[in-house]
Amino acid sequence: MNPELLSWLQQQVPWLQVAAERLLRHGSLSDTDIADLVGLIKASATDEALPEPAIPLAANPAPPAELRLLALGPVEGIDALNPRTPLGFGTGNLSVVYGHNGAGKTGYSRIIAKASGKPQAADLRSSVFAAAPARQACHIHYSIAGDPRVVEWIPQDPLPDLASIDIFDSSCGRIYLESETEASFVPPELALLADLVVACGRIDTLLAAEERALVSRLPIIPPEHQGTPSASSYGSLRHDWTEEQLASLTLWTDQDATELDQLTATLSVTDPASAAQRRQGVKQQLDLLATTLVQALDQVTGAGLEGTRALIRGAVEKRRIATEAANALQSASDVNGVGSDTWRALWTAAREFSIAEAYPDGEFPFLEEGARCVLCHQELDAPARERLSSFDRYVTGRIETEAADAEAALVMHIADIKTRPTSEILQTAVQAAELTEDQATLLDSVWVELETFLEPLRNGIDLQTDAQPSAGVGELLGLLRQLASDAEAAAISLLESSDPAARQAAQTRSKELLAKRWVSEQVAAIREELARLNRIQEYQTWRRQTITTGISRKASELSQALVTDAYVQRFNHELRLLGASNLKVELARTRAERGRVKHRIRLRNAVVEGALISDILSEGERRIVSLAAFLADVAGRPFSSPFIFDDPISSLDQGWEERVIDRLIAISEARQVIVFTHRLSFLGIISDKAVNLHDVFIRREFWGTGEPGEVPLFGKRPERALNHLKNDRLARARASLGTEGVEAYYPLAKAICSDFRILTERIVELVFLADVVQRHRRAVNTQGKIHQLAKIRVEDCDLVDALMTKYSCYEHSQSSEAPVELPSPEELASDIDNLLDWHAEFTRRSV
Repeated sequence: MNPELLSWLQQQVPWLQVAAERLLRHGSLSDTDIADLVGLIKASATDEALPEPAIPLAANPAPPAELRLLALGPVEGIDALNPRTPLGFGTGNLSVVYGHNGAGKTGYSRIIAKASGKPQAADLRSSVFAAAPARQACHIHYSIAGDPRVVEWIPQDPLPDLASIDIFDSSCGRIYLESETEASFVPPELALLADLVVACGRIDTLLAAEERALVSRLPIIPPEHQGTPSASSYGSLRHDWTEEQLASLTLWTDQDATELDQLTATLSVTDPASAAQRRQGVKQQLDLLATTLVQALDQVTGAGLEGTRALIRGAVEKRRIATEAANALQSASDVNGVGSDTWRALWTAAREFSIAEAYPDGEFPFLEEGARCVLCHQELDAPARERLSSFDRYVTGRIETEAADAEAALVMHIADIKTRPTSEILQTAVQAAELTEDQATLLDSVWVELETFLEPLRNGIDLQTDAQPSAGVGELLGLLRQLASDAEAAAISLLESSDPAARQAAQTRSKELLAKRWVSEQVAAIREELARLNRIQEYQTWRRQTITTGISRKASELSQALVTDAYVQRFNHELRLLGASNLKVELARTRAERGRVKHRIRLRNAVVEGALISDILSEGERRIVSLAAFLADVAGRPFSSPFIFDDPISSLDQGWEERVIDRLIAISEARQVIVFTHRLSFLGIISDKAVNLHDVFIRREFWGTGEPGEVPLFGKRPERALNHLKNDRLARARASLGTEGVEAYYPLAKAICSDFRILTERIVELVFLADVVQRHRRAVNTQGKIHQLAKIRVEDCDLVDALMTKYSCYEHSQSSEAPVELPSPEELASDIDNLLDWHAEFTRRSV
């Protein structure tokens, strides 16, 4: 075994190693083997790999024994074939079946193709010009390893013994040219991988059947619940669902029950608009209560409280500043900008400096005798004092305004601070909001608590710390908001229920809740279904082990060296042997599929993409290329089986015709070759070249086609025909003369004389004139032949002339007064020998 393949097998899971070992040992896997392998898959880990094979791998199986096709016939009900004698193929390796068009050659070829199971084999039909036969059958004579067998084959199933027969015909040629093909012979290593692919398929089929037996017992969801999200989730259970997902699917809460009750009630209301308006009023009252509480809470905490504090402190501070300001602004200054923001800031800074540092015991501006400006430090004269006084009056006036504004803003702000509602107002709000007694009590207690913080603020008292509301405040706000949301939802639901589309949505939601409640009641069945899905997942995990991607990949790797490279080399070799290596074609690998490697013939170095061989090559070129591909394919087999060629040289010129004949003769040295042809030239050339040729002529008789017989005289080479004339027909005529007399001898001898004359004419054409010219042939073939004419001597002409003269009389009627007696057997034999001797000498004669 290939070391690379052995190493790869040793790294595979145990069951695959066992499958390989059994295939190598037995050649195939039985149903018991498949069952054993399934057991190994179930018992072993999916990623287990061993450094050594589980069982030592056996040796490669021996190739099949030699197959020979011996004869066909009798034939019943197939085409127009009805031979009275079986068509024999002789004892040698090379047989040619010659016949005219319509003689039955194609019928015999179809029988062989169908019996050997060729995929392109045509269906066998009976003659359309006769009544349908009672049955179709053909006796097939063949031998395996020298053991002869005869089978009466009925055209239904092929004969396994004949599967290795190779057939080349026009349909086969098209397959090689127009489609992807597999190499006919697959090396044992690749055959093993292909068998493993088949085994994986059988194992997967068995596991799939067991998986299908795991039938679900999950209750079918009732029709009224179908189409809901819960039903969809219920119908989409997966093996990997967690407990959390199961709990989510089967959860049924009090909130779900409440919602379902509300929807039920909503859908039962007769006047949804009025009911929605009432619920909206409740919602508005609840929102108002919550909003008022939030506003009050904001006023005693956080930014709200800080804002109130700032107003209180600002009003106090501005009032103090206004009081301290001077009574009037002193005289105006000649400098621009007096009264601007910058100037006021400068004035404020000067005032602060004067009061704090320069003249702490005096008022600002300090205008007494000897006073100096706090900014420029110059002594103040009368105009300066007047200016400062006017400045002071101005500043003092604005400060007073600001102080008054601050106090007014504080008053307005305090007016907005919330006050605890009276008992009557609270009672009205509680009724409008439909609060319970406990909820009303909580509302009142919260307002009492907030009032302890609100009252000081309304009195303008600055709180020193934020209010710290109790938990009841937050609880009440959450309650009011939830009640408002419920009321709003109820109002919306009621309003929507008055609209057909919205009512449909409510019904849909109600249907979903009903389905959710039903699903929540199927917990046990769902758990059982999840267990079944987990079991199915186990089967799918096992079945993934039978995926053949890895095997195909390994086959692809090995095939490059074991198949593709060798196949391409054989193809190129065949092109050279057939004289077609100049054609720009190549055999290329395309892909690997399920352990089988695909190849295609394509144009080599084509510039235009997509050009097809069938569109570029001539008919003869296509024929020679397809023949090369066929021979390259089947020649790779290490065992002997028959080659069948149906008209292999159609469309070929003489050069390629002779190359094909040479190749067929070479192949016949090791394998049986059977050729069906209607070409007389082919028969003549192969008869001349082949040493041990069995030829047979089939013809159409009035009872049917395919009747075998002797090859006609015109179909034989002269030397061979002369020997047959002497050794066979003349011997029978001599025997007839001895036993039955002249009367029986006469027609036999006359026919021999006539044929002898015809053969003499053929010798003139083929030997004497070196096949340069022939009757009824348009072409004059001089290349490599015309120099042979130089061998002709006068005595050669005399011999031919004498024989032609002597035997012409037997072709024409003679005078009754001077009858010509037929020659005796001895005379005939002497003349035939003389012509044979001359032929042998002339052929050896040098130019």
